[in-house]
Amino acid sequence: MFSSKVKQAKTKIMVFPMGELFFGTRLEQVLRVVAMPNVFKSGEKLLGIANFEDQEVVVVDLYQKVFGQPLPKRQGFLLILGGKANLYGLTVPNLPILREIPIADLHALPANYRDRDSLGVASHMFQIPEKEIPQTVFLLDTDLLLTMVDQAS
Repeated sequence: MFSSKVKQAKTKIMVFPMGELFFGTRLEQVLRVVAMPNVFKSGEKLLGIANFEDQEVVVVDLYQKVFGQPLPKRQGFLLILGGKANLYGLTVPNLPILREIPIADLHALPANYRDRDSLGVASHMFQIPEKEIPQTVFLLDTDLLLTMVDQAS
């Protein structure tokens, strides 16, 4: 007889907690995860710059975007993302964990929620089991985030 199990299409997502929230980014967008380098920025701005493999990388302080205050210096990790022509860095307070998520479990955020939410850069959400309680993860729209960076530059 045929097996009743149908292989579901999955995607790999780097998931990381930030305060009481969980965020994720698609693995194919992440080039590397590194310990937090020195990030140079003027005052408490959202953008900074760091050196990565002999080049300068524009860094977005995601913690500051979400909570309104910068991630404490030299704490956390930097996700190196590939942009259209440049590399970008995204600060995260904890080491991301790779999760394989069924694509059917990704739910698009309604535009009217997305436009009103203070984060404004999440495109989808899904749930993961975390300490026996399902946690909602917001999937970052890194293209939108990088567009915001380009416009702020």
